[in-house]
Amino acid sequence: MGTTLKKCAELAIVFVLKRKQIAETVTSAEAEVDLKTLIQVIELQWQYEVSSQAANDLNINKWNKVTLVPLAGDLRLLKESLISKAKAAVAALTENKNNKDQYIILLETIYCRIILLNRRRPGELQRLSLDIYEKSDGKESNYEEFSQVISPTERILLKKFKRVVNRGKRGRGVPVLPVVLTYRNTKIALHYRENFFNKENLYLFGNPNSTETIWDYKTLSKYANSCGPKNRKAITSTRLRKHLATLTQIFSMSKNDLRVACSCYGSHHGRTQRQLSIT
Repeated sequence: MGTTLKKCAELAIVFVLKRKQIAETVTSAEAEVDLKTLIQVIELQWQYEVSSQAANDLNINKWNKVTLVPLAGDLRLLKESLISKAKAAVAALTENKNNKDQYIILLETIYCRIILLNRRRPGELQRLSLDIYEKSDGKESNYEEFSQVISPTERILLKKFKRVVNRGKRGRGVPVLPVVLTYRNTKIALHYRENFFNKENLYLFGNPNSTETIWDYKTLSKYANSCGPKNRKAITSTRLRKHLATLTQIFSMSKNDLRVACSCYGSHHGRTQRQLSIT
């Protein structure tokens, strides 16, 4: 906020310099001096008199604030609702391949299901390019050389998930893991993609007939509200990540396991992860 006020004062100086008289009793020179004084005061005292006190008040208010995390029952309702709507959308597209509304529903349900499983930031998944997704396809054979050293559980996971690495916060690579059903629905969406997209839209989760992506948080909020959960406000991407961070603390993960888990987030270290779980 202090930076914004400083920018406003600088713009006001430019406005003053273009005029000789601001008001009947205030000259441009006087107004310029006052604005420069304001900028100097902001630079010298803002962090001590405003910023530090505001940060302290915000932290104090968090101490006794109830933390909302998604209920397991609500997440189950959301998942079942997404699967049901995706099936209906696929059936409608089979009958009419130019049904734009059903195609958007199919694309949005895929997006929400990946968010629900991976707890990704919406922007990271929202900007996943079609080129990156297609290049990651058909690489199952790369895992054959590890078949003798991985556990049976890991073999099952390799068959159930497709791994796509996308650019995350601060340029770090973050993995996205679509399950088999989501992967199949994505292939169906790509099959009908040419009916709704032009070549200029480079995003997997793009908005039909445009070059932009779908609305990230609005999409998740729309389907979260429509499934009839007990606590709608708790189903957001931020609270989903907080929910996962809380689980890592409940499981008493070791530092190494926590570091590996944090690397999947592609953004922060264990300290931030622990902070997420207690705020």
